[in-house]
Amino acid sequence: CASAASASHDTSAKPKKGDPDEVVCEKQEVLGSRLASKRVCMTRAQWAEQRRAARDMVDKSQLGSCARQAGC
Repeated sequence: CASAASASHDTSAKPKKGDPDEVVCEKQEVLGSRLASKRVCMTRAQWAEQRRAARDMVDKSQLGSCARQAGC
């Protein structure tokens, strides 16, 4: 099948699904507005780093508040 062979060559030019250098854009709501949104574009690696940093901040905040309270 010649079409299958040509299709395999076409896919090599496209970025792989998990490619950390692929740029991905997301719409994000603007705080304070129900209607406004902005488009944010970053690489997959940058999105992953942002999610990790946000998760770390939440974990730190939750652990810090428990340590200040008696009986946690």
